Amino acid sequence: GGEYWRLVTPVFLHGDFAHLAVNTFSLRSVAPEVLRWFGPARFGLVYLGAGVAGTSSSICSCFIS
Repeated sequence: GGEYWRLVTPVFLHGDFAHLAVNTFSLRSVAPEVLRWFGPARFGLVYLGAGVAGTSSSICSCFIS
């Protein structure tokens, strides 16, 4: 218990080069518009929040199936 860093580190890890390339392309395509909407601080929170939500749902799916 208490290893909350495990919710954040998968946001920055990638399975292979193709995964990294697609994520980089997607972020470069969408980020400028999202930055205009939210500003840099809220963009960072949205990015990390989405990552933690994705990690959490991945962990929960292990218990469901």
